[in-house]
Amino acid sequence: MYRQGDVWIIPMTLPDSLKLKKLDKRGAVLAEGEATGHAHVAMGKEVKLYEDNKGVLWLSCPTKTPVKHEEHATITLPKGDYKIVHQREWTDEMEPRHVAD
Repeated sequence: MYRQGDVWIIPMTLPDSLKLKKLDKRGAVLAEGEATGHAHVAMGKEVKLYEDNKGVLWLSCPTKTPVKHEEHATITLPKGDYKIVHQREWTDEMEPRHVAD
């Protein structure tokens, strides 16, 4: 498992019935920062970003792939497939919300 800020990147086999997402000019955007506007981006023309029917993102990296963010150290993912999970926190109202990056 890999982590960069509020994003967890978990090695997993890609499920069936995924929708291919168009890459941003920066690469595969795994998460956009709500507070800063910065983004977690998997760099590389070979990567593929998918979304399942629940809105969960999945990433396929045919080669080593750097993941960059303006406020975090770059991490490098080995070749493989990954599920992207956004960390959540509980509010005072006892409801989950995504952690603001």
